[in-house]
Amino acid sequence: MPKILVAGITEKHVSAIPDVLRMAGYDVLESADSKTAFQFVLEEAPALIVAKSNLPQLDGLGFLHIIRKHPQFALTPLIFLVETEGWDEVRRMMTAGADDFLFSTCTDAELLYVVESRLKRAALVRDFLKQTTPVHEAGSPSQERQVMEELLSGRNMHRYGKSQTIYSEGQSPKFLYYIKNGKVRLLKSSTDGKDLVTDLCGEGDFIGHTALIQNTHYRESAESIDGAELILVPRTEFQQLLRGNINFSYKINIILANALTSKNSHLVGIAYHSLRQKVAEALLLVKRKYAPIQQDGFAIQMNREVLANIAGTAKESFIRTLSEFKSEQLIEVGGDGHIRIVNEKKLQLLAE
Repeated sequence: MPKILVAGITEKHVSAIPDVLRMAGYDVLESADSKTAFQFVLEEAPALIVAKSNLPQLDGLGFLHIIRKHPQFALTPLIFLVETEGWDEVRRMMTAGADDFLFSTCTDAELLYVVESRLKRAALVRDFLKQTTPVHEAGSPSQERQVMEELLSGRNMHRYGKSQTIYSEGQSPKFLYYIKNGKVRLLKSSTDGKDLVTDLCGEGDFIGHTALIQNTHYRESAESIDGAELILVPRTEFQQLLRGNINFSYKINIILANALTSKNSHLVGIAYHSLRQKVAEALLLVKRKYAPIQQDGFAIQMNREVLANIAGTAKESFIRTLSEFKSEQLIEVGGDGHIRIVNEKKLQLLAE
């Protein structure tokens, strides 16, 4: 029977979920927090994941983001367990790419139906991909590494300094960029001349691929935050690999889909949310993007102007809201200006 990972299910009213799945014949792995859950995903490759939306150590959105960054888990169904009537949370999770949800008051029959239907759907998708993908190009981890090595090996590393432009909005694309180290922000200029941060990228991310695929000019600019090291792949070589290798094309499609979902969610928040919501979302976004899952006590090390751009607000308003968060004991601000989130659950509620 398929292997299922159950993460963060500790409350009495839902603690029977692992037992129900075992009685149904599934091989069940249990994890109390996101750190051990992620280790299970890497080591055991479960067929499906059931997780609390408010996982300890890392919230559900952060856990989802990290899982989806690994292409071998792009088709692994992820079902979130949310509190009763938490429709805002459901909408947020589904928009970010969750496969399904269950309320904490779900019955055993509802649980088994959702699990079974999601496993069947994942199996159908995999069967379809096997039929349409040549055997020698199937997306196993070893073959994926081979494709990435073919794309990146032997190329020179380009270093960018703090706040240095990598490419600019309106330019014609010449390269595919792979971030080896560092942090990069994508910017779009507004009509009043201000920069709007549309996305954050880090180690292991590709940037610049959308313009290459669509054969258009860059619709946004890319800029290093505190310095970055990137590998540049010439446009012609990228396009040849895109046309000639189905596995690589599939990986790029997954990257595009995840990036679009993340970007749309961020831009909707900037457009419609209050100042406090936008600042909370910006802090949580930076942590989700850049905090290693193994690291506790992650500190945000960005200047206030960059963070204000991510939040889509003025620097002065951002600093004033940070002071409010500090007095409410949601964050700590060190003497060096670094920000540490101390009450992530409350900050997440504020961001909703």
